[in-house]
Amino acid sequence: MELKHHPEEWFFLHNFDVDRVFSTIRRTDYLVLFYIKMRQGSPRDEKLYLADLAAEMGVKVTELSKGIEKLQDQGYVRWLTDREAGRTYVELTSKAVELMAEERDLMKRCYARLRTELPEVHNLAEYTLRSGDYPVYENTAVTYYPMGQDKIGALIEALQSAEHFIFLEYFIIEEGHMFHQIEDILEKKVKELAAQYNKFRQSLEDNRAKRNEMRDTVSALQQKLREQSIQQNTARMNIEQLEKKVEKHNNLITRTFRLEQAVALLDERVRVANHRISDLEKEEVE
Repeated sequence: MELKHHPEEWFFLHNFDVDRVFSTIRRTDYLVLFYIKMRQGSPRDEKLYLADLAAEMGVKVTELSKGIEKLQDQGYVRWLTDREAGRTYVELTSKAVELMAEERDLMKRCYARLRTELPEVHNLAEYTLRSGDYPVYENTAVTYYPMGQDKIGALIEALQSAEHFIFLEYFIIEEGHMFHQIEDILEKKVKELAAQYNKFRQSLEDNRAKRNEMRDTVSALQQKLREQSIQQNTARMNIEQLEKKVEKHNNLITRTFRLEQAVALLDERVRVANHRISDLEKEEVE
């Protein structure tokens, strides 16, 4: 498949890595849409199977599937199934066609401006792509030093101020004043890194000790809570037993009181009966 029928898109996708050119979609996502569009526009007009698209783009099917899923969620592609072939294929939606038309117009304007205002950059970018497959990137900087004496001072300063990483690449190295200066700085950085590592390791050990201490404290609190729970349960049981005893005592008192009332009533009846007997005896004597 010949992809260079649209030089503007080809240039920005493969030769000039300028993400800000793409106003509404990421460059990597647009690249997938670009391949689908070129394949759908071929005279064969056949289905674009996912495995074939991955092979054409030089990526794994699993990696491409993630990008297709995202584009489908955004409404740019349809992911369909060919039941007869037992394979999945993709198609562009009308939303994707409209988006790519807008982006392509923008790329045309940028491409024309680049060729007009910076022809040497444009020609050099195309040359680096054709000769070594090296794209051009933005947001980079290079400082040129005509003499090594001019460079060594800036190099030493950069090495000494490095905080995250140091990357050096040389084809020929020979011992000497410059080499030993760099070696001393690298050894110092290694010692600093070792000190930071030891500090970090000590911090991890301290945190581990604190974590163990906290775990012991939590275990002691849990044990104390369990003991308190047992004590509370014991006290609850004692209270329930006392309540039952009080209830029995109250029932006994109630029954005793009722018995005393009954006895008093019987005593009163006996007194009344005795009085009547005494009165009857008196009547008989008279």
